[in-house]
Amino acid sequence: MGWSWGGFGLNWIWAIANKTWIGLLALIPCVNIFIAIWLGISGHKLAWQNRRFDSLQQFQETMKAWNLWGLIIFLVSIALNVVSWLIQAATNR
Repeated sequence: MGWSWGGFGLNWIWAIANKTWIGLLALIPCVNIFIAIWLGISGHKLAWQNRRFDSLQQFQETMKAWNLWGLIIFLVSIALNVVSWLIQAATNR
């Protein structure tokens, strides 16, 4: 089913929406990165098992939206970290 950007990038929010309660472990520091990766790898399968969808098409459309927003959040967080690092490096000169 492929990588779940929604499960990875929006882990605990995605977990609530998809009734995958184990994903709430992402709220625990030091555990969160492992849960995020696990949800990225297994997210689509877990969503299909734990949440009711009317059809395969609805599932695919829903996961497509989660993937888009998860990827956007991930990329924005990377960009903000890079900008923060650049600002910090510039002020330490």
